[in-house]
Amino acid sequence: MRRPSENKLIQRRAKSIDPDEELELVIVQSMWLTGFDSPPLHTMYVDKPMRGAALMQALSRVNRTFRGKQDGLLVGYAPLTENLHAALAHYTPTDQATRPLGRDIDEAIARVQELHGVICDEILVGYDWRGKLASRRPAAYRDAVLGTLDYLRDPGNPGNQVSDGEPSIAERFKSHAARLARFYALCSSSGAVREYRADIALFEEVRVWMAKFDAEERRARGLSVPADIELYLRQLTAGAIEAGGVTDIYQAAGIERPDLSHLDDAFIKKMQEAQHPHLAIEALRRLVEQQMRLVTRHNLVRQQSFSDRLSELMKRYTNQHLTTAEIIAELVAMSKEVSADAARGRSSAHRSTPTSSLSTTP
Repeated sequence: MRRPSENKLIQRRAKSIDPDEELELVIVQSMWLTGFDSPPLHTMYVDKPMRGAALMQALSRVNRTFRGKQDGLLVGYAPLTENLHAALAHYTPTDQATRPLGRDIDEAIARVQELHGVICDEILVGYDWRGKLASRRPAAYRDAVLGTLDYLRDPGNPGNQVSDGEPSIAERFKSHAARLARFYALCSSSGAVREYRADIALFEEVRVWMAKFDAEERRARGLSVPADIELYLRQLTAGAIEAGGVTDIYQAAGIERPDLSHLDDAFIKKMQEAQHPHLAIEALRRLVEQQMRLVTRHNLVRQQSFSDRLSELMKRYTNQHLTTAEIIAELVAMSKEVSADAARGRSSAHRSTPTSSLSTTP
């Protein structure tokens, strides 16, 4: 499909050690084995029978050292295990003794079972996500995902009331779910872990939403999202099951993106009765912060004042000095103040706009 020069360009990009290189995936047929060296390559998916030297060449494509890369992964969609053992027989006795596949699979299965138990029996023990899934309603899966997310991010959750340096329940979930996903990837074809598939898919979906809320929080504060976090979020989103078509944090919170200049008692009541109130509070806080930074972008003193007040407000909520209803009312009051500042700014700009006049010479 491409000219040789175009293929060469793609090959050079695949070999590039530039950390800003955007190329993430290449699909090839009978190419790039002999003599091909790409240090950043970390995962190879093989979907053809291979044996002997060709198999060893393919395997060695992912074993190059590169920056923080600690290992490589070969994922076989064709039967490779016996062929790999046969290929290793041609090498040294040390190489022949390296037959870790069965042991690693057994260990991965054991870790999947262990981590699944920790998440279900310790981290999520206070939330009946299985009951949500058992519902016959069309949105049952979405409610289970977002309900779990709301539970993990609830400041009133005892698991989030921890001393400095100790991981919160949300942080523990992210850590354990990430490790669970990695071990599951190693043994997902085994019947021993088949019963965990649906649970792990839900945990991955929750991780997507946690990463999305964290990224939105940084953007609202005017901070950039690190490139590795952006990549991580894209990878999670691509690999997760879509939660009922929900793609926006305001929709997830159960509210439409509101106009801050028109928040009334009806909106406050709707917020207080939201199905996922803690997500609704986070969504509203982000909206207030974004609007505040926009309105005060030319007045850094005013911006810092708003930012400090908002941080103190959220700190009081996190420390349970404000109820859900009270923090919503406070955020709405602050949003009205920000909107009033914006209105005054527009009015001042309008009054100071010079007008031109035409004069005639007698």
